[in-house]
Amino acid sequence: MSENVDGQLSTVMIGLGIALLIIFIASLIMFLISYLNKTELSDQKGWKNFRKPAVGFAIISVVLLGIILIVLLLLEVL
Repeated sequence: MSENVDGQLSTVMIGLGIALLIIFIASLIMFLISYLNKTELSDQKGWKNFRKPAVGFAIISVVLLGIILIVLLLLEVL
């Protein structure tokens, strides 16, 4: 019974990790676009608003990925 629950939990954690990786990559792309637009098109102010949320999403997703990796390692050890 407990092995089955551990298997399901690790599958959920892997799925969450993949989703967070996608969010991290998307936020990096958003940050790069806003950074490139800052140098080329300074009149477009719409992309400037994306910079702070992109950095925030990147930091949050990295922290959550770290937590998930720690939980996965603990599940493998126990």
